[in-house]
Amino acid sequence: MAGQKIIAMARITVSRFETVLIMKHNLLFAAFLCFTPCLSAQITGLVLDSLDHQPVPYINIWVVQEGLGTSSDENGRFSLPAFDSKYALIFNALGYKPKTLPFSEFRDTIYLVPQSIELAEVIIAPRKRTTIRSTGSYKKAGINYYFGAGNRKPCIFARYFPYEPLYMETPFLHKVKVLTNSDIRRAVFNIRLYSVAPDGAPQDYLYDKNILGVARKGKTFTEIDLSKLNICIPKQGLAVAVEWLLIESNKYEYRYTEKGSKKKKTGFTYCPSLGTIPSETNENSWFYVGGKWNRVLKNSGPIEKYWGKYNLLAMELVLSD
Repeated sequence: MAGQKIIAMARITVSRFETVLIMKHNLLFAAFLCFTPCLSAQITGLVLDSLDHQPVPYINIWVVQEGLGTSSDENGRFSLPAFDSKYALIFNALGYKPKTLPFSEFRDTIYLVPQSIELAEVIIAPRKRTTIRSTGSYKKAGINYYFGAGNRKPCIFARYFPYEPLYMETPFLHKVKVLTNSDIRRAVFNIRLYSVAPDGAPQDYLYDKNILGVARKGKTFTEIDLSKLNICIPKQGLAVAVEWLLIESNKYEYRYTEKGSKKKKTGFTYCPSLGTIPSETNENSWFYVGGKWNRVLKNSGPIEKYWGKYNLLAMELVLSD
């Protein structure tokens, strides 16, 4: 709804209903959701590789200054509500040059130019795979705060894993496990791997292709196999990020009633939602907004154990030798 402040969604596991929460004084989490005008007009497009003319799937697309966006689906197709022609679209995909396209130049087919990405230096070595160890473990039953992408704003949320001496014995990334909650049977999302800056912020890519995760319906651990990448954890640690995909197959509609009203309204979000752990510090929690990484701000939600705390992704790394 135009003019209104951005809001965020959280799923509370003590209830089976969706709750819409106003997240005041929390601009970073507010960036998850943005209500936009209900417009019947749509623009649609197809994103292709400029060299082989193959579809470019699962990329996020932003409307400059409009606070909305979308993602291309597995066939490279996307759609957006009509927006003011004075704005432009930004296409940002792994392995391609970023493209800014004024609306006046918009055509049904958009071509992206492949670009080599200078990856962070990683050690790739022979593996034994005789020892498996986990880091970042948590109790699933203790998680009762979830959040997800909103209805027109792509976003990325990351967790920094500092380097620990035990990684010397099991240095390879084997799997990443994320606690997800989905209202649909198959919710697709991206995993991104980054080296880190001195302050722990995500910096350079460790891998330059999409790593897709698929969350099943309900609350569950979603595992993504990283073993074939043969990547050792850098000495500075690494950041593992989840990128939501605003595609039609991830969309979930729900009915809700605003406080003080009996009238039912229809809302929607994009699955999956992610479990979070209440943390006393935000040094390991990062959110990508406005073209840069920022540390998350304090939680102002209604769950007591999360009051004044910081949300840390409920994420576990499985390592091997």
